[in-house]
Amino acid sequence: MDTIRFIYMQCGPIRHKLSARSMTEVTPFEHEVVPRLTEFCMPPERIDTTIQEVYAALADDRARNEMILADLLRAVGDRRSPLLLTGRTNHLKYFETALSGKVSNVFVLKGGMGKKTAPDDCGSYCGCSGERAKSHPGNGQLHW
Repeated sequence: MDTIRFIYMQCGPIRHKLSARSMTEVTPFEHEVVPRLTEFCMPPERIDTTIQEVYAALADDRARNEMILADLLRAVGDRRSPLLLTGRTNHLKYFETALSGKVSNVFVLKGGMGKKTAPDDCGSYCGCSGERAKSHPGNGQLHW
């Protein structure tokens, strides 16, 4: 299933469109990129590494995952609702497990959930009180 159809399935139709340019004119927010540097590197003996092997190694990097988890928990502690996107199912399961017991509302959205499961998850998400912290690990890709 492509990303656009998945988003429509989870969120419904587009009700209003805004451009980034128009929003920067009316919102007091500054857009800032905050680099999160890690010590990650592929082993030097791996000469013919594919991009999928790099992605798998990134998803399995313990120090990087702990840094991401700490960022998620800090955001939830600040009463924000972080969204985590990953293209790897095992990465998604890692964060789902790591967040359970630490965050009261973890909503996992992933491809292949089917029509029966996805609306239940969406309904429980929509019914969640805005006063309770939420975390949203999701499996998918961003297309620019």
